[in-house]
Amino acid sequence: MVEAIIALVSTVLVFWLKRRIAREKDRAKQLEEALKDVDQNIAKGDVDAVNRSIELSLRRLSLRDRDRRQQEGGETPKG
Repeated sequence: MVEAIIALVSTVLVFWLKRRIAREKDRAKQLEEALKDVDQNIAKGDVDAVNRSIELSLRRLSLRDRDRRQQEGGETPKG
């Protein structure tokens, strides 16, 4: 009985860890692509595209930070 419980908990833990790792890899890939876009736009001299990319990245980071604080049970600042 104890072995079955340990096996079940281990399976769920491994599944959760694999999912978490895959999500982090996906985020890293998105960041690399965004940085490549910014590099290309800088090389082209397209200041507006660079500013849009930076604003979008900052917005995403802000939303991610807010979501993380909500998941941790912290309060989000208004504004």
